Amino acid sequence: MFPVTFDRSVTMFLLARIEREDRLLDRAALEQVYIRDIWAICTRWTGASKEQSLLGNIHVEQGRIHMTAQGKRLLEGGRIIGGWFGADSRFLDAAAVR
Repeated sequence: MFPVTFDRSVTMFLLARIEREDRLLDRAALEQVYIRDIWAICTRWTGASKEQSLLGNIHVEQGRIHMTAQGKRLLEGGRIIGGWFGADSRFLDAAAVR
């Protein structure tokens, strides 16, 4: 089975990088890590969409992408867990961006 989402979290990635380079990074360096590493990962949508389709979280039909029931449950679980940690709702709720 494929990994789901928590290993893909930007926060977890940055925390792991800070742990690895403890006391070596300042804000500017961490910003460069984000721009160089995270942005590069996030722009690889083609692979991510294929993975999410294989996982059953999305379905592509006639070129249109829609969320499956499983994907909705996964996102709702993410919202619950995100609430426990005060996650930024813009990453878990599209309505929060509007």
